[in-house]
Amino acid sequence: MQQINLYQEQFKQQRQFSLLMWTCYALLLVLLVLALVSWMQRREERNLQQLVTRSQAQNQQLLDAVGALEQQMSALKPNPRLQQQLQQLRSQLRQRQPLRVALDQLLAQKNTIPLGLTALAARPLHKLWLEKIELLDGGSLVRLQGLAVKPDTVPQFIEQLAQQQVFAQQAFAQLQLEQQSDGLYKFELSTTMEDGQ
Repeated sequence: MQQINLYQEQFKQQRQFSLLMWTCYALLLVLLVLALVSWMQRREERNLQQLVTRSQAQNQQLLDAVGALEQQMSALKPNPRLQQQLQQLRSQLRQRQPLRVALDQLLAQKNTIPLGLTALAARPLHKLWLEKIELLDGGSLVRLQGLAVKPDTVPQFIEQLAQQQVFAQQAFAQLQLEQQSDGLYKFELSTTMEDGQ
């Protein structure tokens, strides 16, 4: 009897990969890839959820801090000293408004106060001096008060003022002269505009 070796290469069972088996492998590979992608997405989702939770907690802390600050601000009252200083400054501003308006009018007029003062100082007289000078209505009305040793020096003073260009449209029409107990003559002069300005 002859023995045959069934384990020879030619007698070994040959593996044949059918189409069905390749399809199974491909599906298994796809499932593995999908499982990996799903796991990575879940991990990313968990990370994002943690980030959102932290952001919400920070936002809530900020909202709480803002609420606390608003309560503190509503509880704060203005400093009374600062309020008083503010009221004083506003009062000073209101008081200075007429001065500002008057200065604006002066700058807009032809006859200004500096010119009037220059004219008054141009030719001083001996034995006559001024005690008070009032320039009103932007220099259009002038009131002078002073003292003179002799009463006739006052008309000379008026003539000299009339020769000044700044007083050309003004006439010293009102004069009050009064002798005092010390022998000096107290005078008061007032001007009026000749052209009705």
